[in-house]
Amino acid sequence: MTARRVLCAITDDAPGYPGSIAAWRSTGYLLADCGRDLVVWDPDTAAVIIRVRHGATAREGLPLMTIAVDDDTGMIALAHGVRDFALWSLDRMERQRVFAGHGEQVRAVVFADDAVVSGSGDGTVRRWDRMRGACRAALAVGPTYALARHPTADVIAACGAEDAAGRITLLDDFEVARSILVPLAPLPDHAPLSDEHRRRLGAAADRRDARITCAAWHPDGRHLVTGGHDFGVTLVDAATGALVRTWYGHAHWVTAVAVTADGARVISASTDGQVRVWDAASDACLVEHPALPAAALALHLRGDRIVAGCADGWIYEF
Repeated sequence: MTARRVLCAITDDAPGYPGSIAAWRSTGYLLADCGRDLVVWDPDTAAVIIRVRHGATAREGLPLMTIAVDDDTGMIALAHGVRDFALWSLDRMERQRVFAGHGEQVRAVVFADDAVVSGSGDGTVRRWDRMRGACRAALAVGPTYALARHPTADVIAACGAEDAAGRITLLDDFEVARSILVPLAPLPDHAPLSDEHRRRLGAAADRRDARITCAAWHPDGRHLVTGGHDFGVTLVDAATGALVRTWYGHAHWVTAVAVTADGARVISASTDGQVRVWDAASDACLVEHPALPAAALALHLRGDRIVAGCADGWIYEF
């Protein structure tokens, strides 16, 4: 299956590349955080609708915070400055308020009823008053790099690392309900990175650890799919804490994961340039999409199509 370019995310005066992709469902548009800018485009025509400078300080053009969209209120959460995040109005593309208080960069935000919840490398997950911007509560759970809200319950998975293991902390009504440790996966067999790809990754080409950096709930509401720096994609039973399955094949960090609406397939993207489709019920890799020319950083499922953001500044569709 051949990749199709749908958006160029780089201009001469605004370097950056897509770190996360989200849907603006009421319009059918897609949104991508591209370093210092938010880009909105029509995926059917590839036309850029708007590009706005959102005020984040992105190191080397790399967005570290996963954007979040609340279609019910028409709001989007974006990084702001170095350690903060902000809510923007989608309709007017205006910043509404800034949320400040984390000691390190905010890595993920999810909407939770009348609040927003953020996770940071500073070791805390914080719950904020959406209207006033005040921090209602802070939990010390360890460095957090990904948040995933349960599809039906008031449960949030906060993912990161603890010592030499990945960590999933399940928050039920913003109280710790369960902590799950995911051991560092054995180094799997995989196709080696090309010399050119190793050059692009630099010192990080050989860097491997247990931190979980991306997560998505399975539609059954019981299982959680995670990925991170151990090169594996993991299926965890959130009800028992049991490790159900790990899919191997990526040659570098897993940067984004998604699950199809029917729960039958798991999708993963990696800095090895690969986008892979896995059978959720077995260990099989069903599809290895053609390697992208640089690291694959972001994923979004659009019907039966896979949208992937790449470090070459382009967004592809499979």
